[in-house]
Amino acid sequence: MRTLLQRTPLKYRPRSRDRGSVLAVEDDPLVRELAVDMLRLMGYEVFTAVDAPDALAQLQAGVPADVLFTDVMMPNGQNGIDLAHRARQLRPRLQVLLASGHSREVLQDKQGLDGDMAFLAKPYRLPQLTEQLDFLIARRLPRRRPAIGALRAHAAPHFYQQV
Repeated sequence: MRTLLQRTPLKYRPRSRDRGSVLAVEDDPLVRELAVDMLRLMGYEVFTAVDAPDALAQLQAGVPADVLFTDVMMPNGQNGIDLAHRARQLRPRLQVLLASGHSREVLQDKQGLDGDMAFLAKPYRLPQLTEQLDFLIARRLPRRRPAIGALRAHAAPHFYQQV
């Protein structure tokens, strides 16, 4: 029997084991397990929570998540959008990716979805998920500017010759 990694086409296999970290919040154990397997397969460090209170407790405890990836509909009286707002009170730079079977427009109108929260429509495919996560992680990280010497080393030599 082949493993999930062996059955995964090469173009979707992990490029690196250092792609960033994700706190995945999902109340359904089977869906959570599948999501965690997919994310780890793609090289993300993954932390899991079963609902909003669990996720908030982990964030307060210092789990090093770059992205909060959560379903919108969850049990225990708090949905994914509420969780995202509370999580950002704890960590203002935390990136959020919400997944839902409802359209983004419906969630904006009825649930208060913010424009700066990324959205992924269900059902989604692995390439869509990794594209969103990579974008959010890159957006979260500070931009590094190369040192002047590094710029000169890569520039054509005639730009720096004295006339």
